[in-house]
Amino acid sequence: MKNKIEIEPQKTYQEIGIISDLHVGSEYFDLAKFEEYLQMISLKRIKVIYSTGDLLEFNDLSNNRIDKETYLKNYNLFIELLSRYEVEIINLRGNHEKSLSNHEPELYLEIQQQSKQIIFLNEDHKVLFILGKRIKIGHYLEESEPEADYTIGGHTHYKKRTNKFLNAGTFRRHHIEKMPIGGFILGVTNKHVSLTPIGDYAFDSNYLKEIESNGLYPNITEIEQEKRINNNEIYFYKSIRKV
Repeated sequence: MKNKIEIEPQKTYQEIGIISDLHVGSEYFDLAKFEEYLQMISLKRIKVIYSTGDLLEFNDLSNNRIDKETYLKNYNLFIELLSRYEVEIINLRGNHEKSLSNHEPELYLEIQQQSKQIIFLNEDHKVLFILGKRIKIGHYLEESEPEADYTIGGHTHYKKRTNKFLNAGTFRRHHIEKMPIGGFILGVTNKHVSLTPIGDYAFDSNYLKEIESNGLYPNITEIEQEKRINNNEIYFYKSIRKV
């Protein structure tokens, strides 16, 4: 199967990072929030992050809301931040990558060559086989897929979570409406799939009610506290509930 990836089958527990819709290059990409996410990923010793797509911004560029010089400056800040962490991002092809490759092919090629830590895939979806679990991840997925143990989508920026589906949200601040941003850690055993929200999602009361209504409310007694080097504190929920 072309879109099949098997991840470390010899392990009994595996964690990977899950993000979506960063829109790097835009002035609205929240670099500080993404740094908090990377710090948590680093503390958990996670080496691979999957992005459902739209890691890059296109519309702000095409609509002249930002020039190429500023766009590349913003992207270079992102690359500089990423270089401080031992992590690899595997990005599925979103509509913004598709538009960049079609309308700004030279810029898209330049961006891809700037960092070996980011792999830009041409497919918009993949099936990950993790400890016998089928995890389907894709940019345009909107609901759980029958053949998958868990499905992860993106594109809309609106987080959504049910028993077997997650929309991974965004790291792009919206100029029209306020919405929480952040990422996730996907944990897999041969019996369980768990998701740990990081960033605004861990404290968004509406989001927690949404999780609770779907039987996925994290155990508050298992809140873990991690401290960054600069003594700022990050909290995240460790969810171990079956899905």
